[in-house]
Amino acid sequence: MTFRRSRIISSLAFIAIIIAVFGVYTAVYAGKVLPGVHVGVLSIGGLNRVEASQTITEHIASLQRQGITIVVEGRSESITLDDISLEVPVDDMIDRAMALGHQGAWYRQLAIRL
Repeated sequence: MTFRRSRIISSLAFIAIIIAVFGVYTAVYAGKVLPGVHVGVLSIGGLNRVEASQTITEHIASLQRQGITIVVEGRSESITLDDISLEVPVDDMIDRAMALGHQGAWYRQLAIRL
């Protein structure tokens, strides 16, 4: 086998491996948030839509129970999310998180995942 032919075969094998890895990765994370995705301080990578919603909703409930302490010029005030009429768009957050790396051309998806 000539050097040129072995180089071509090696290149094609490398491309086939990249495509196979991309295909497996896509299959494993179908319907899931890609690794490394966060909503605020919460890591939701690898979770499906229901799990991500539960994680975010539980975190919001925890914040509601604990309240938030705001400090301005040395003076602190504890408030709840209801006190400031904060509505958290959980479904919108999940939609955006799920879309990362799952939309667009295959080469852009690959670039995001690498």
